Amino acid sequence: MKTLWDKKWEAFKQDKRSHSNLDPVTRALIKFMLRFIPSNAGNILETGCGTGRICFFLARTFPNSRVIGTDISQESMDLCLKSKNEKKISNTEFMKMDANDLDFADGNFDVALCEGLLQHMPSDISGLKEMVRVTKPGGLVFASVINLNCLPHTIYKMIRGKNYEHYPEKSYTHRGLIRLFKEAGLHDIELYGVYPGYAMQRIEGYLPILGPIITQTLYLSAFIFDKFAANWFSNQFGIQIIAKGVK
Repeated sequence: MKTLWDKKWEAFKQDKRSHSNLDPVTRALIKFMLRFIPSNAGNILETGCGTGRICFFLARTFPNSRVIGTDISQESMDLCLKSKNEKKISNTEFMKMDANDLDFADGNFDVALCEGLLQHMPSDISGLKEMVRVTKPGGLVFASVINLNCLPHTIYKMIRGKNYEHYPEKSYTHRGLIRLFKEAGLHDIELYGVYPGYAMQRIEGYLPILGPIITQTLYLSAFIFDKFAANWFSNQFGIQIIAKGVK
């Protein structure tokens, strides 16, 4: 039986557009990670790699690194391998693997990361601990999740209920994500948030008059607060919050 993600990635195969392009959310998350990833990073792992877009970006950015992407979906692997052959990026590898049971030795990676994966796992702590297990002592672990405080997205999920396209999907508070990282044995934890206006356009369909006004107010508020208060607005209300921890 095909999973939700098998079906999603299978549909991507029919779409002729590039699946390795980075959207604004992912670009912002990568920008945060690049502040910490050392230039001499050896092995880099992404679990739940989807179309492999982050893997390809990191492989280009760190040409001397070995970048491995894993995903439980065979459809995902097919997309990644096709793109790898087209792009001729030799320092990437892709392996079909369960994030709860990674087939790697302890301490194999300098960096382990996942984007939008933990929120879909029955046991997020299990998946995170497995990432920590395969990371070297002193290595970096990154994980981004849906932010409960991103009200447009939270409200949209409430409206859609079980009809939400990625149902079920957990949302996290900042404190909850920090607790999760500490429980997994990580320290020196830092959080960063991106794109507070996500899903507002979808809500505008339910608020045809107020929706556009709220959207513009939200974007203006985010711009002002982020510019003069060190990304404060996006940190608090962005669609995704990413955590960095050290093993």
